[in-house]
Amino acid sequence: MRVLETLGVLVLATLTQIWSTQAQECNIISITSPTASSLLIQWNRLLGLTNYFLDIRVVNDTRTNPTVVLVPEFVSIKEVFGLRPGTLYNVTLKGFLYYTSLCVDVKLARTAPATSQITYSKAISSTSIKLEWDWVQTATKYNLLVNSTLAGERYNLSFINNHAVVENLRPATAYDCYVVTSNAGGLGARSKVRTVTTLIQPPAVVTLQQTGPQSAQISWQAVDKVLIYLVTVRNVNNTIFSNRVFTTTLDLQNIAPCSVYQISVSSVNALLEPGEPREVNHSTNTLSGVTSISVDYSCDTSSAVVSWAPVFGATAYKAIAVSHNGTVLSCVSSIAECQLSHLACGERYEVHVTAMSINCESTESTSTYFQTVTCPPTDLMLYRECSSNVIIFSWAPNNYSAYYLAQAVDSTGKIMKCMTTDSSCFFTDTVCGRLYNFTVYGSSLMDSEQCDSAVGPVIQIQTAPCQPMYMETTTNCQTNVLTSNWDGAEGALRYRVDVFGNRGSNSQYTCHSTTQSCDITGIHCGESLTMLLTAFDDECSSSLALGEVAQTVPCAPQNVLAVMNCGSDSISLTWDVTLGALFYIATATDELGNTNTCNSIDPHCKITGLRCGASYSAFVMASNNKCNSSVSETITAETAPCPPGDVQVLLDCQENQGLVSWLGSQTMISFTATMEDQVGGLLSCSTTASSCRIPNLKCGQVYAVSVTHHDGVCPSMPSRPILLKSVPCGPANVRAEVQCLSGVLSMGWDRTEDAAGYTTSVVSVSTGEQVYCNSTSAACSLSDLQCGESYSIQVRSYNGTCLSLPTESLMIREVPCVPTEVVARRMCGNSSVEVSWRTSRGAQSYVAVAVDDSGHRTECSSDTTTCSLSTLLCSSVYSISVWAVDDNCSSLESQSITLRTVLCPPTNVQSSLNCSTNSASVSWDANVNALSYRGTAAGRDGHTVTCEVSAPGCQFNDLHCGQEYVFIITASDGTCDSPNSQEHRHETVPCARQSVSSFLDCASNSLNVNWAQDGTSLDYSVLARPASGAVLSCTTGTSSCIITGLQCGQTYTTVVTATNGECQGPESVTNSVQTVPCVPSSVLADVECVSNTVRASWSLAAGALSYSSVLSGPGNYSETCITSNLSCSFRGLTCAQTYMLNVISHDSQCNSLASADVSVTTAPCDPEAVSAMLLCDSRVASVSWHASAGANAYTVLAHTQNQSIPHSSCRTSATSCDLTQLQCSEVFNITVLADDGTCNSSVRASTTLKTAPCAPTMRSPTLNCSSNLALVSWAEDPDAVSVSVNATSDLGHTASCSSSAQSCSLDSLSCGQTYTVYGTAQGSQCASTHSAPFSIITAPCTPSTLSADYTCGTSTALVSWDESQGRESFYLHVEANGHSDNCSTTQTHCSINSLRCGHLYNVSVESVSSRCNSSDAARMQLQTAPCAPQNVTVNLQCSRNTISVSWVGSPGAVGYNVTALGPDGDVRHSYVTDTSCQLPNMHCAQTYNIMVTPFSDTCAGFPSTAYSFIAGPCPPTNVEVSLKCNGNVGIVHWTAAQNAEMYIATAMGYDGHSHTCTSNGTSCNFMDLHCEENYTVTVVTVERGCQSEPSTPVTLRSAICPPSNLDGHTNCANNDIIITWDPSPVSGATYFLYSQQMDGQNSTFSPTQTSHALTGLQCGMSFIVQVAAEDNICMSQYGNPVQVYTAPCPPSSLEASASCGTNMGTISWQAGAGANSYTANVVGNHGHTVSCTSTNTSCSVKLDCGHQYTATVVSSVDLCNSTANNSIQFDSAPCLPGNVMAQLDCNVNNLEVQWDHSESIPDSYTALAIARDGTQFSCNTGSTSCTIQNLRCGRTYSVVVTTSTISCGIIEGSDYQIQTAPCKPESLNVQLQCSTNIAEVTWNNDEAEQFDMVTALNFTGDATTCNSTNASCAFTQLRCGESYTISVIGFTENCTSEPSTSVSLDTGETVLKKKMRIENNSFHQGCLIFAASYFRRLA
Repeated sequence: MRVLETLGVLVLATLTQIWSTQAQECNIISITSPTASSLLIQWNRLLGLTNYFLDIRVVNDTRTNPTVVLVPEFVSIKEVFGLRPGTLYNVTLKGFLYYTSLCVDVKLARTAPATSQITYSKAISSTSIKLEWDWVQTATKYNLLVNSTLAGERYNLSFINNHAVVENLRPATAYDCYVVTSNAGGLGARSKVRTVTTLIQPPAVVTLQQTGPQSAQISWQAVDKVLIYLVTVRNVNNTIFSNRVFTTTLDLQNIAPCSVYQISVSSVNALLEPGEPREVNHSTNTLSGVTSISVDYSCDTSSAVVSWAPVFGATAYKAIAVSHNGTVLSCVSSIAECQLSHLACGERYEVHVTAMSINCESTESTSTYFQTVTCPPTDLMLYRECSSNVIIFSWAPNNYSAYYLAQAVDSTGKIMKCMTTDSSCFFTDTVCGRLYNFTVYGSSLMDSEQCDSAVGPVIQIQTAPCQPMYMETTTNCQTNVLTSNWDGAEGALRYRVDVFGNRGSNSQYTCHSTTQSCDITGIHCGESLTMLLTAFDDECSSSLALGEVAQTVPCAPQNVLAVMNCGSDSISLTWDVTLGALFYIATATDELGNTNTCNSIDPHCKITGLRCGASYSAFVMASNNKCNSSVSETITAETAPCPPGDVQVLLDCQENQGLVSWLGSQTMISFTATMEDQVGGLLSCSTTASSCRIPNLKCGQVYAVSVTHHDGVCPSMPSRPILLKSVPCGPANVRAEVQCLSGVLSMGWDRTEDAAGYTTSVVSVSTGEQVYCNSTSAACSLSDLQCGESYSIQVRSYNGTCLSLPTESLMIREVPCVPTEVVARRMCGNSSVEVSWRTSRGAQSYVAVAVDDSGHRTECSSDTTTCSLSTLLCSSVYSISVWAVDDNCSSLESQSITLRTVLCPPTNVQSSLNCSTNSASVSWDANVNALSYRGTAAGRDGHTVTCEVSAPGCQFNDLHCGQEYVFIITASDGTCDSPNSQEHRHETVPCARQSVSSFLDCASNSLNVNWAQDGTSLDYSVLARPASGAVLSCTTGTSSCIITGLQCGQTYTTVVTATNGECQGPESVTNSVQTVPCVPSSVLADVECVSNTVRASWSLAAGALSYSSVLSGPGNYSETCITSNLSCSFRGLTCAQTYMLNVISHDSQCNSLASADVSVTTAPCDPEAVSAMLLCDSRVASVSWHASAGANAYTVLAHTQNQSIPHSSCRTSATSCDLTQLQCSEVFNITVLADDGTCNSSVRASTTLKTAPCAPTMRSPTLNCSSNLALVSWAEDPDAVSVSVNATSDLGHTASCSSSAQSCSLDSLSCGQTYTVYGTAQGSQCASTHSAPFSIITAPCTPSTLSADYTCGTSTALVSWDESQGRESFYLHVEANGHSDNCSTTQTHCSINSLRCGHLYNVSVESVSSRCNSSDAARMQLQTAPCAPQNVTVNLQCSRNTISVSWVGSPGAVGYNVTALGPDGDVRHSYVTDTSCQLPNMHCAQTYNIMVTPFSDTCAGFPSTAYSFIAGPCPPTNVEVSLKCNGNVGIVHWTAAQNAEMYIATAMGYDGHSHTCTSNGTSCNFMDLHCEENYTVTVVTVERGCQSEPSTPVTLRSAICPPSNLDGHTNCANNDIIITWDPSPVSGATYFLYSQQMDGQNSTFSPTQTSHALTGLQCGMSFIVQVAAEDNICMSQYGNPVQVYTAPCPPSSLEASASCGTNMGTISWQAGAGANSYTANVVGNHGHTVSCTSTNTSCSVKLDCGHQYTATVVSSVDLCNSTANNSIQFDSAPCLPGNVMAQLDCNVNNLEVQWDHSESIPDSYTALAIARDGTQFSCNTGSTSCTIQNLRCGRTYSVVVTTSTISCGIIEGSDYQIQTAPCKPESLNVQLQCSTNIAEVTWNNDEAEQFDMVTALNFTGDATTCNSTNASCAFTQLRCGESYTISVIGFTENCTSEPSTSVSLDTGETVLKKKMRIENNSFHQGCLIFAASYFRRLA
């Protein structure tokens, strides 16, 4: 075995070495963050690996659990989910070959930030909007995207804050805005879209024209689509006008002289929001303001001289200076200067000058500011925290101080200064333990003069003492005294040492000292102490100084216990956890001096390899690697006994059992024989003899038999197993089949090996009758079995010695018996026949068949003895028979019977109508065998007419007009009526039309005539008769009609007639109406070009009373002129506009149509919106502008200020033109002129354009060899925004860089290549042409495929590598700890001969050339053979007597071979890869020599020095037990074991329950023993933390149990209670009975028998009873309590009530004492009896209506009832009309209810529909049917009918219920879970009680459905990447709702689509559905 283990290690090492020499390093290619909670990691896939391991951890956060993912070897990309947004992660990739990590790569990656939502949006002008959004902590930047689909604009803006104002937008335009967060990890998810519409721009021009001395008119240009303007007029003091105006002019009155007005005009949008205003100023003051002011301030005199420019017409001036707090100083002068005195310090004054004349003062047109000298700082404050080195010096700020200068001087004279513009300074470089003085002054700058304030007072502060340093603490293990020493701290007056252990307040110590050392005594053992040192002065303490951790001596293990491990060669030791211990060593020694040990870091250990039946001494010792504790108390333990010998086994085939025997001895108390089969099944027998039998063996098994014995304490080890072959199995695969025609049973099975024959047992399941069938083959048949009977079949095989076990029972059933006593009867009113018969044995179902004379056949199936044949032909004779059927066969056909079906319904029903009499004649075909006919005609209004005749034909008179009648005919043969004929419908004569009205539509000059409609479908004719002329008409099938073609100005009269196609009704009453006036004609429009005035004229229109002329133009311009004349004028029109003129005529009611458009155009205007765009590729400037109304052509001119540069021009009739031949790096002025063939526009339409920069002038580049980074520079060009540099190598690789400075770096150049480089200058719009090219040669490439060939046992390795581009030679370097070597070569290999053992060498090779070396070296590691391990230590673990070996690892070792050799020849091996291992099952008390040998992947190392170690402890002796009755306490004593630390005693009961107690002495108590139980008691010793084997077991008998089955029996008649219990199994036991009355006294009795009687009790009483037993040793505890009752008292105060509709009767009462339940019996005077039971004081029963009932109530408890001595009589509810039927109209939710006539002949009936919430709907009628309308959808209604003669009060419901039509689902909503593609659909169905079906239909028509009753449903199987249309339909019992409004759903995309988008660098917010097939394709 050891050879195989060694071979396995060598094979693994060889495989690992092969991979290492061929594979490359793991390499993470890229890490991206697709979402805020995931990272997508991609790496190079390496051949030979078995799997990858991804470990993702938050950087510098050990509290967050890492995310780990195991990835198969064929995958090289993985998205890891469950990460935190915006978090920096360490991503570790490890490659594994099985369980060995072969490569690692680590990279940092950050997840994308969380999503931010826009929280506020508002348009603030016509060109700007304001947005705010959520602040996201993990985002470093916010990308705001603003899009306008209509305008085609798109803005992408970036911000670092959470708000923005976006400007330069289009007016009145809707913009979609959303925010995308970003950080270094990528982009977050996009926010929801916010749409903001900019306000409307103000009018382009606002003018004010003075119209009088105190009046003026404001006018402005109209803005397109603006209806309202907001006009505001302000003067200096207030607003004098602000209102909305609907025109483009406003007249102002009361304008004051010498005033300045500001006029603002804003456009108002459709939401009544004004945009920004267009403002103009208007002044009525002729005195102009002062234009320039200057101030000369003097710091010395605190005064200022103000001077200004003179104003024409001014006679005096007033200069005013106002400070920031409102103080006003002034001076008046007639010249242009004056002086201001007494100026305050620290003030900023605003100065303005007013010019004055006799009548007016000028406005304050300008002002200036000056500042006075600053005041000295005040409110000086110092703030210092003892824990900080920062001192904050603050003061009250001075007004207008330019800056402050603060100074701090410490106690050593060191000065610190701080200059600041704030009101505080942070002095951060203060030194601990020093005194500081602080001062400050302010300074201000007056023009070129600087003024400083006075220095403030001095304030002081002391810094905290410095932190003590270098505290060290030593422990004296003998005295447990701690001594601490440290260096002194500056500023410290005293010190304090704080020590904290892990025992709470019991392990806290403090030491105070004024020197630099301190001693601490009284320290507990086993402590790990935290040492803290603090320095103090009088105010502050220093920061805590943390010293080294102090360790005390570990405590000795306590309570060591040993437990014998029964059936094994080991003992288990346990002990209490010892403070300060790192591990424990347990030792066990036998009588021969053999020692076994185990080491453990836990407080338990198993010592294995012990001799059976031996006694061991054991102890435990604790260690912390510095000191060992003292040895624990030694305990004694015994091992399990040895097994029996001479085991034999025999097979008893007849009994199917095994006989096992063995050789026993007197010390062996009991034996157990065990048989284990080949699949692990166990059988056993136990005995005290030397043999036993094991029954129920499995057939065909080979058993392993072994024997153990039990000495009363512990089972021995099992004996060596012997084999036994069991009885063979019986036949397999038994089959049986019944032949349906003959009933013969055929059976078969598979042959059994060595079988001589077979016997089959067939047993009847119902009678038990048994039939045998014997056969020598594998088949057998039986006949004459009972029909329909079930049989059980078993088969056995036999040979010459044994009969096999029977097979499992096989159940079969015979053919069913033939049905008998077949009976058939027909059902009147339809063609169905009910067939019945007697039950047939064995039948599961039946088939009844009916065949008529013509061969028509029909059948029905049933699992009962009745069946209905429903498809029989009417008026036919059928022959009927029945078959019985089961799962396999059908019986023979029964005897047939004959039957004639019911009559057929009459056919060919026809009718004709007499229009004059309104009567109908009905005819039909005669029916064979019919004796009479009955006809019925029913109208829509409920009118019904009938007739009864003996021959076909009937007359129906007195029919109602305008009704549709339904005619139905039935035939009768004297016994049964036929079914109704098909309904025949006929309309009667229409009625005359009522409520006729006429309405003239002025817009169309048409007449709309309306009338009342009665619900029938008729045709109507309407006539319109003028006073003269043609009559007009219209026809319709609705209740209205429109007559067109009316003449204007005419009067018409109208009438209406109705027809149904057969008869026509009379005319209606006439109506009159006047038509609209005519349209004006001859409309003309003339324009006056000078004034832009249009004059309109037209001719007279017939019927017109007045006219409106309307002039409309661009920008929603419209003006109306109303007049009774034939002309009108429009003034003040805009230039170059085309206007349309219409004229409308009016009368008193209507307007005519507008006249035809007449257009007129004003003069042209200047071009607008001139823009120029430079076309970079062609160096052409494209100039565009808005078309100028009236212009025919345009001329574009371009020129510069430098006349030497040529101009450019172009001419076009379009709105754009291209300018060519523009010189680079120049600014051109561009002007656009418009003309109409006569005039040009002005030159105001112009713009500027800057052309592209010239090509850059490049300088020589500089190359960085280490990074292959080339620095490229160029000459400065002020016109270039930046310069781009492009480089292309001779191998095709490209690189680029750009910069706005004069250089940039090419940082991605490939090694070993020559690049051609050129530069391009980038202007503000375009780039220049390329510069002259130049070359760059990069450093040589790094060598690749580095490998080493190392020979074990030598110091030589041959290193080789691949060729690299651009190199001239190679340099090889190897280095390990303290050793290195190198070589240079022009070859691709080199040999190193100085390697040392046990070293991991870093090997590097770099390429060398004359210009540069390679930027990096190729690297690998080389491991030499490992050296011998050092510091081998061995510890004992209790579990399985295990030795724990550890050592210091050998460098380069990948594994170790640990060998332990014992003196008895025991050898243990372990191969591990760690620096520790465990050797279990060591022989106890044995001394082992332990060695550790290392090995690497390729080489074996040297063994360590042998280490000797003793294995672990053994159990106590002389164990004795006794019982303490009080509390059933067991006491155990024993003789102490040597070196025992603790003992554990165990009491094991025969019921499997165990009890334990522990002790440091030689006794302990069992506190929780079971009563009357025999216990086996053992004791184990605990030493060195390990338990010994258990001691020799002794027996303990516990106290007697209380009696069981305590019960009470009540005599319900006299309330006596007999209490009984089972006798105690203990002979001579006596009893005690305890009784506690509920809410009463208690009693104790001492009966001599097992029963006791409680007498003289009353009804309703209750008792709690308990019983105890006593024997000659102990009295038991009282048993479980039992509650007993006397009979309950009867209830009282009976009441009864009855409810209509439901016919329920409710009985209530007052409770009876002691009752648990009540039974009410109700008996009617007609013999009807019902009852109900309740635990409350009422219950309800179903009664017959209209009867008198008597109710009685009795109370009950347990088996007793009260006396029924009270009753009550009451009447049930009156009878309501019966046979109520309801038919629902699903379309309108109307309920048609019908019922039988009431015997009381009422005047009227009321049908009620009662909802569950009590809502009622009803209809009233005098007949037996009516319709309840407008029921709520999706509700269940109880339907009940009452009459006018019945008084029921409130009817709450009935037993007859019907459900209304379902509600239409509304508000459909779909939520898609992107991660699972589950779609959650919700809707609103008004809480209806209905069933809803949701359908998801894709574009191919495939439908997916889900059903719901709670208005929500989830689709879990939708396909990804599909578009679905989702709708919902409601269902009830008979109706279906309209489908809901459908919604669309797009499911998530497939991963393949996502991969394509990732490769295209696109951003996607959809769902990603990952498929395993995608990853396989990637592999």
